[in-house]
Amino acid sequence: QGFIMNKQKDTSCLNLTNEAYVDSPTGGFVGTSDFSIECWFKTTDSNAWLLMKGEQGGGGKRYALYVHTSNYLTAEIDDDSTFVTWNGSATVNDGDWHHAVVTFDRSGTGQIYLDGSTDGSATSISSSTGSLDPTNHRDFTVGGNSDPSTLKPYTGQIDGVTVYTKVLSLTEVQKNYNATRASHRN
Repeated sequence: QGFIMNKQKDTSCLNLTNEAYVDSPTGGFVGTSDFSIECWFKTTDSNAWLLMKGEQGGGGKRYALYVHTSNYLTAEIDDDSTFVTWNGSATVNDGDWHHAVVTFDRSGTGQIYLDGSTDGSATSISSSTGSLDPTNHRDFTVGGNSDPSTLKPYTGQIDGVTVYTKVLSLTEVQKNYNATRASHRN
């Protein structure tokens, strides 16, 4: 009861093409606490933004997850006084579904997880303790930079975007991955 047995895989996710993205004025994490962001994605793009909150450049107060020009995931945090970026290591623009989680332990490290496993090394973000308050900053966006002048649009599919107000453990990341991977078969 309650679920459709013949659900098409491509219809329940966000399908983005040619500079389309989602803008949520009230979405995303704000403040100084720990948090995590999560999504499923499928693309052949490089240099394209998956998730972002805040503004690039001076007065940034932002965090982001994107596909780097070298085809791996990159995460960023910027509290307007400290900017930290860290990279995954696996190629992700292969046209397959991937599950991504980024954890932001504000007094410790940032970590990227890909398909239920760590991707790249944990990176110290303990110097980025300032507020990510978006009062005068850009919205939470899915599939593009929150600054339209540097959009770097994402072409592909995004599903299951979730923001947590805590750092997910590896066990929780694996549980989320295993619970939703059947809906994201290649």
